[in-house]
Amino acid sequence: MSSQPTGVSVFLCYVDFESMDIEAQQRKRRDNIISSLNLAIDALDLAGGIVDIIPAKAVFGPVGVLLTMIRVGFPLANADR
Repeated sequence: MSSQPTGVSVFLCYVDFESMDIEAQQRKRRDNIISSLNLAIDALDLAGGIVDIIPAKAVFGPVGVLLTMIRVGFPLANADR
């Protein structure tokens, strides 16, 4: 005879806390990288508006565009991980 009451089923649940912790760390790392990219893009935009040196302005624009492309593509590149 079973020691369980009639009509009660037991479900064993396995929670992998280690993988949950790793996923949380990866999410936090991803958020930090995106925040850093946003800060760098904002700093370049500000510097481009303040600096009067033409060669410097010529560099700030493409670098800002490149960082924006990285920021937009970064979550997509890491979506499968």
